[in-house]
Amino acid sequence: FLPTLLENVRDPQYPELVKISSLECLGYCCERISLQGWQVSEQATDSMLNAIVDGISPNRPDPVRKVAAVALRNSLGFAEKNMEKPEECTAIMKSLMEATRSADPNVRIAAYDGIVQVVILYYNKLQEYMTSLYQLTTSTIN
Repeated sequence: FLPTLLENVRDPQYPELVKISSLECLGYCCERISLQGWQVSEQATDSMLNAIVDGISPNRPDPVRKVAAVALRNSLGFAEKNMEKPEECTAIMKSLMEATRSADPNVRIAAYDGIVQVVILYYNKLQEYMTSLYQLTTSTIN
């Protein structure tokens, strides 16, 4: 089922609702895998996270971005090995920080929820992002 979900998210021929449902499913699968402590191949993990991060990109419709941000939040426990790799950690952080600038408040809320979860789980890996996180936080408050 994984190849089908990944195709549903990435292939432009599929309608928005299929993308949303597929991203929700990916997020829940990642969360369940993490909670159960199941092992998944690095390739499968990377494919799932890449599809979710792709769903948050600014060229996606806001409903897709919101669901992708929620899916990413749900998958963060699953992404432990990915957060150990600086380039992958950066991709996750950049996608969430970019989504906080969305015009859609639902996307922004989901992105901030994701950032909160990253901080809870991976605070010790976030030193290089602290200035950006501070700026995002203060600009939101103001």
